[in-house]
Amino acid sequence: MIRKTVSNTLFATFCLTAAIVVAIVLAGIRRADAAGKKAITAASTKIVRAVNGKDNPICTANVIGTGNDPSVGPSDELTNLSVSCSDDRQVTYSQLKQPLGANRSFCITTLGELRDKNKEVLIVADPEAGNPFHCLLSHITPKQFVAATKEDK
Repeated sequence: MIRKTVSNTLFATFCLTAAIVVAIVLAGIRRADAAGKKAITAASTKIVRAVNGKDNPICTANVIGTGNDPSVGPSDELTNLSVSCSDDRQVTYSQLKQPLGANRSFCITTLGELRDKNKEVLIVADPEAGNPFHCLLSHITPKQFVAATKEDK
């Protein structure tokens, strides 16, 4: 009887420890794409995604999903979608659009508007030589992204 109680206690302790380890590992994987990069958290962060063409509408889930690398479906999660962003209130949408090139259309939003669609959305600063505002957006679907954006041609 004592041996069975000890065995059950050890098994319960093992299960609890395993569950904690799994939770920690999954949390690390979920945030691994932010490793070494500055996560941006301000709800007022301005975000711009450039899209080719001037057709109506320009900000569709298909356009956003196929523009991601790798390409994803409208309901699949985006990983490292290339955008311009800034949490500096002095930076304007025009400044964020400038490094993205002329003759483009844009989907514009804020981090707060994206969080209204998915609380898990993650954006990290990833400056490049040609775009100091370059960021990577993850953990949101193209449908959620376009539901939170406005078109700007």
